[in-house]
Amino acid sequence: MRCEQPVRVEEPLIELLLERAAKKGQSLVQLAKEMGVSYQRLTQYRRGEARLSNARQTTVRNISIYLDMPVVLVMVLSGSLGLHELQWPGDAQRGRIQWALESMRHDPCVGPLMPSTLEQAPLDVQRFVLWLYGQYTAACNAGIDSAYQTRWTEILAQLNPFPAPQ
Repeated sequence: MRCEQPVRVEEPLIELLLERAAKKGQSLVQLAKEMGVSYQRLTQYRRGEARLSNARQTTVRNISIYLDMPVVLVMVLSGSLGLHELQWPGDAQRGRIQWALESMRHDPCVGPLMPSTLEQAPLDVQRFVLWLYGQYTAACNAGIDSAYQTRWTEILAQLNPFPAPQ
């Protein structure tokens, strides 16, 4: 019996496993063996009676090899590791963000355009601004043409309601 797509499953990792097995022409028994679990355990995962977020580390590693993806991505897809766990803890994150904003303020192209209230903005707004700044500096460091850089600074200047002192 070859692996057929069952009724849609809620767990994306199970869907990926079933799709890969179907592409390889493998049965569910073969898939279970690749995962290092019994056929019954795989059936429990498929039915939602057991969660892959509780799987043994060896099972996660076997899935990683089977799907050819990093273990950490398997953990995220299974729900055993959330993206929030990859962030710095609250106080450390705040300190790193404040340090990055201060560094950004010293940039001669962008610093004068930064609103003075950015340090009081919510963390998600600060992270977004730093992400945009990272995109800008990556483009500068990658040697993207100066027209692109000029457009960025013009856009930032238009967003700043207070012009830099002359």
